[in-house]
Amino acid sequence: MKTAAKVFLILGIVGSSIGAFIIFISMFFAFAAAGPMALLFLLYILIVLVPGAIDAVALKKLNKAKTKSELTGISIAVLILGGIIPGILMLCLDEKDFDGYEEENTASSSKKKENNPENLEAKLEELKKLHDNGTLSDDEYASARKKIIDESF
Repeated sequence: MKTAAKVFLILGIVGSSIGAFIIFISMFFAFAAAGPMALLFLLYILIVLVPGAIDAVALKKLNKAKTKSELTGISIAVLILGGIIPGILMLCLDEKDFDGYEEENTASSSKKKENNPENLEAKLEELKKLHDNGTLSDDEYASARKKIIDESF
């Protein structure tokens, strides 16, 4: 869904740019024809450029965002000023669409895996085997055992 939001934001930026260019050319000829008509064209340029600028800012923030909460304000601005479809897509984004979600969940799941009592038992049993084989001295065994227990709690 994040990619779809980016596509619609880019389409909004391109559309605004093309519209602004066409209006700028039209305004050039309107100044020659009638002064008051040029003011209407100037207002129309603002109406076209503001959504494009909002979409450009939103696209930049969307690329940098690590969580959904970072985009709430700009998503509402896009919905109101930039475009309904990209605004809705940005508001409907899930935390799974962001890089921060993956890092956070990977870290918490690996920590849960390390703190698993069965995993702790297996580590301690392996350590005990190494001690019984004579691979580890009493001091090495004691310090390694203490380290494993301390990391688990």
